[in-house]
Parts: sequence; structure tokens; C-alpha cells
Amino acid sequence: MYKLRFATLAFLLMVFSGFMSPVSSELQLEFDGEQLEGVLPELILDFGQRKQGSMVAGQLIIRNVSQQPLQLSNVRGSCGLSVPAWPRQPIEPGQQAIIQVRYDSQRLGEIDRYITLHANTHSGRTLVKVKGEIVP
Repeated sequence: MYKLRFATLAFLLMVFSGFMSPVSSELQLEFDGEQLEGVLPELILDFGQRKQGSMVAGQLIIRNVSQQPLQLSNVRGSCGLSVPAWPRQPIEPGQQAIIQVRYDSQRLGEIDRYITLHANTHSGRTLVKVKGEIVP
């Protein structure tokens, strides 16, 4: 019983002290047949304030609300951002997909980067701003 209480207390201390930083940053996008648009007015993935060396990750959730497939041809992150996972297969009508995003948290200071999504949209590409701050 005491071991369970101690393990629970240790876990809570790690979470609240910043040693563990769960993926909580996400942005929802919808494809309407012409454009990828945010559910919220601005296309911003906000990591908030994170500690240096912690896991800084997020995700873009894309829902296809149109009647045609959405095909992503490329997804790139600017300096310090990596996109380890994005769907290579078309996102069919009514389906959703997740794009994983990570940031190199060894760099201190403001995060002001972009993710570029190349797809079969009217403009051909969509920019998503990524912001936040890495503190010591």
C-alpha cells in the first residue's frame, strides 16, 4: 500500500515539476475541399512555456469534411522543428489523420517557427505558425 502511494506521489511530483511533459499542444484543421483551415481562426500551434531539455511535442489533427480525398505531398518544419510522422496515404472524406511535431528544446528562448503542409488544396500549401518559449 505504501509503495503504491509513494509511486503515485513520485509520478505527480515529476509531472508538476516539468520532468515529464505530456503532449498537450494540438491544433485542429479541417479540409473543406478547397483549403485547410483551422477550427479556431488562427493557424497557431502553441507549445506554451516549456523547460529546457523537456519533451516539446504536439500534433496537428486534420479532418476531411469534404467529399474528396486530401493528399499531403510533403510536410516540413522550419529550423529546430521536426515532423517525424505524417500521413502518406490520402485522407478520405469523413476521416482524420494526425501529424506529429517536435521541437528541439535545447535551444533557449522564444519559439517562432512554421510548418509547411503541401497538399491538393487550392493554394497548394498551408502555413502553420508554431510558437512558445523554452526556459532554463
